[in-house]
Amino acid sequence: MSVDQAWGLHHLALKVMDLRGCEHFYTRVLGLTVVDRHYDDSGDLRSVWLKASPGEILLMLERSAGEGFHHGDAEKGWHLAAFTIGVDERASWKKRLKEHGIEVESESPFSLYFRDPEGNRLALSHYPDKEALS
Repeated sequence: MSVDQAWGLHHLALKVMDLRGCEHFYTRVLGLTVVDRHYDDSGDLRSVWLKASPGEILLMLERSAGEGFHHGDAEKGWHLAAFTIGVDERASWKKRLKEHGIEVESESPFSLYFRDPEGNRLALSHYPDKEALS
């Protein structure tokens, strides 16, 4: 590959303790679509690959076997994953999160910030379209 060729982000892989619970959250609450499932040699679910339309980037939920798996606002690591929404969809997304018991922790004129069931920080963003503030 030449550095002159176009390239971009292919996927994000997120280690999770409760793979089925996180799959439910990302598909039922956020509306992502399952595009593939992978199993280990014993037949147990190892990962679920998800896609948010119309984007091409995959979110790969990977089962973690680790103990002491820590989330939070650490000094290193991913800060958050942000999904694109339209500025006109902001209110309906805020309502949807509330209906699913998801607390919006903070807001900016462009984004809603919240966490998945395992504490990973997420956002729904309509940047650069600023919310009409009244």
